[in-house]
Amino acid sequence: METDKEKAAADAGADQAADQAPKGAAADTAADAGNGTESPRLVYKSPKHIRTHGCEPHHEGKDLVALATKYQEHKPLMCERLIIYVLMMITAGMMGAYTYNCRGGVFCNAQTANVVMMAINLGNGDWANGFYYLIPICAYILGGFVSEMLPNPVKKAHVFRWDTYFVLFEILVLFGIGWIPTDGSIWVTRAVQIMINFIASMQYNTFRKASGVPMATTFCTNHCRMIGVALADAIRHQDKNRLREVGIHVLMILGFLAAGVVMTLFSFMDGKAIWVALVPLLIAFVILAYADLGPEKARLLEVPIGH
Repeated sequence: METDKEKAAADAGADQAADQAPKGAAADTAADAGNGTESPRLVYKSPKHIRTHGCEPHHEGKDLVALATKYQEHKPLMCERLIIYVLMMITAGMMGAYTYNCRGGVFCNAQTANVVMMAINLGNGDWANGFYYLIPICAYILGGFVSEMLPNPVKKAHVFRWDTYFVLFEILVLFGIGWIPTDGSIWVTRAVQIMINFIASMQYNTFRKASGVPMATTFCTNHCRMIGVALADAIRHQDKNRLREVGIHVLMILGFLAAGVVMTLFSFMDGKAIWVALVPLLIAFVILAYADLGPEKARLLEVPIGH
């Protein structure tokens, strides 16, 4: 038989557990005890550590079951739609062909080539050209940093999402690049390359996931890899949804390829050829701006899936 002290200690422990449990949990536990059944152990995780991928910008104190339901029913934002990603991939294909055909014979959409060229020059003892590659590499790093820091401040204006602002920024940068002559010094050419390094990094970091599929919108390597992965999963698990992903990645590569062909055909425009890339960007901007000002105005604070 329990003594009065033991009963008091047990009651105090139950009260403390109820205080630490989320709202509604104490009542459920008490009901189970009254039925004579042993209640399962309740594990509580603070809501602030639960990521709902944009379904709720502020989850402090919210009901976790409701949040889980919202996550399941999440409707993709316009900036997560495949059409936007294809347009951004087309832009990247044009930028890659542009820098190769008109701005020094290099690719600025990623940094592997710059790291390799830096290693080659340093290995040959060409220290000046070797260490130059730190500049575009740092520009790419800066692009990722800026695209992480700006979204929260700009969305407080309640006009456009960060993705929309970025597309407008990219339009302005590429339009300005078209006015820079191509017959200048090597440093003029390098300045253009560095500018494209910067915006390519921002684009890559801003658009990450479309239709639930992880994406890269500035190069094709990841898409080639994911085609192989998705095919393997489709065969092993008989999963037709993985075949859908294969089609998405193939579409992205074809968009990049076609864009490179088009830009090469327009290379006769020299430096101003980059203006051809404004066409897909303008289409993307109109689609995104319309969504932000209309159907998705109430969802401006939501974070896209994958961010």
